[in-house]
Amino acid sequence: MKNYREMYEPILIGLLAFVGLAAVGGGIGLMVANGSGLPADTLSYSLFDSFVVPGLLLAIVVGGSQLVAAYLLLANRRHGLATSLLAGFILLAWIYGELYVTHAHSWLQTLMFAIGIIEVGFVALMHGSATSTLKSSRKSLHSH
Repeated sequence: MKNYREMYEPILIGLLAFVGLAAVGGGIGLMVANGSGLPADTLSYSLFDSFVVPGLLLAIVVGGSQLVAAYLLLANRRHGLATSLLAGFILLAWIYGELYVTHAHSWLQTLMFAIGIIEVGFVALMHGSATSTLKSSRKSLHSH
């Protein structure tokens, strides 16, 4: 049977890439189209008077962290799982903050929040699998 990393890593990479590209596109849309059709009073409870800073944050922080995490996993880099965990938590924090600031809710926020939970869950499963594999290989080394 495959370990969790082999099972979930391709799915996690796909989720990270999907959310990363969506966040970059959404951030650009917020900046270029001044809210991408959102009501003008959407930012009335926030520190912002335009969608430029939220768009930059969405594109660079949320989208960038997701895309970097996807790349690190794809390239089998050392900190891929840790970066994926951070990207998942950034996504969850973004959605929470968005709900708090805008006082509005959409199906897209629910979807992205669910994906953030899935990302964090997959990382936890994959990390546990890697840790148990490492422990069992250490035991077999010491038994010889």
